[in-house]
Amino acid sequence: MLIEVGGYRFPSTPQKVADDRRRDAEARLRGYVPLRFTALQVHDRWEWVESVVLGVLG
Repeated sequence: MLIEVGGYRFPSTPQKVADDRRRDAEARLRGYVPLRFTALQVHDRWEWVESVVLGVLG
């Protein structure tokens, strides 16, 4: 499992979106499950984030 936490401090560009999708695809090829959360989700909805992570871990 790979976990990425991001925010909105830096604007997304088409290249950043493409890079993110490439990293996700490469992670899947290697057998990882990429999970992306926003900083606000981690801060404001921690219980939900935790339940998703634990659910993926099984």
